[in-house]
Amino acid sequence: MLRSSSPPTPASGHTIYFDAMSDISPTATMPPPIGNEYPYSNTIPDQQSDTTKHPDIPHRENDSIPQEKSKSDVYGVEHPNGSEGWLPTEQQSTRPVAETTVSPDQQQTQTQTQQTPSVDAGPPASYAAPRTSASLARSASKKSAFTSSEGKHIFGSAFVNGAGTTGPFSTVEADEELLNRANEAETNLSPKSKAKIYKSEAQDGKRLSKIIRDEGKLERQALQNTMRELEELQMAQKLAVKNEATAHGIQAKLLAQSKRDEAAFLAAKSRYETTMARLKAEEANVERVRNSAREATERVQDKSAEIDGLRLTFGVDEREREIKLSQLKSEKGATGFWPLRQ
Repeated sequence: MLRSSSPPTPASGHTIYFDAMSDISPTATMPPPIGNEYPYSNTIPDQQSDTTKHPDIPHRENDSIPQEKSKSDVYGVEHPNGSEGWLPTEQQSTRPVAETTVSPDQQQTQTQTQQTPSVDAGPPASYAAPRTSASLARSASKKSAFTSSEGKHIFGSAFVNGAGTTGPFSTVEADEELLNRANEAETNLSPKSKAKIYKSEAQDGKRLSKIIRDEGKLERQALQNTMRELEELQMAQKLAVKNEATAHGIQAKLLAQSKRDEAAFLAAKSRYETTMARLKAEEANVERVRNSAREATERVQDKSAEIDGLRLTFGVDEREREIKLSQLKSEKGATGFWPLRQ
């Protein structure tokens, strides 16, 4: 196969630069080479022989371009306006190239190279920005604010993080835009419409006050249930301590008996071995019961810490609840449950 001997022009579609305005006539002929045996070749004779020997080696086109050629003289054609508006194009070798077998992998690589978009080109029309998963936008669950002496989070009842209607996470702050909209709407409303809206907000305030009172009762009930759980754990603790004392007494008796049997070892060898077996079994029982008692005490400690935190939270919630109720009573529903701050 032979490549085309005619050099590419800026309008041929194979240029590596933008197509500049040209006044050259399409019928212009190329002048004959002057003192150059290889006018349009990209290699000098020494390099041409090496390339012919190794046709499979990729040829770098910009390595052997003659440096003596004028910028305004491209492929021997002098631009009428000099170098102004004339840019060189991608040069192609005109010498015969031996036909070589191209592997499928090389063809795929060449196809990908030709289809590679320009660096300056923007994203395609079908490009869509990656969508953020909805689960990432969700806020994580709030952990308990109380920790034990070991630094573990205490996960208690429903009110461990405060009340739902008057707690720290139940209020919202109005932004400046919302305040401006409220002021504008307030000035444009008629007295009749204002009275109607105020009446509706007063009714909503009464309903919300009832909900807040009911939640206070529920929080007190939750506190009572937690105290009842503490009482049950304390009963289990008492039983575990009693069992520990009983097991310890049995262990002490068997230990004394083992000392006496050891003195009469020769006479009562079989009885001594039986007693030692019982002693080992009872020691294991003592360890098991002791671990159970220790775990019960740890549970009592955790529950006591939870009760302490709940009592503190309940005290704060009771005070905030009374403040909110007093505000609702004093405002008489004129501005709703959460008044807009100006």
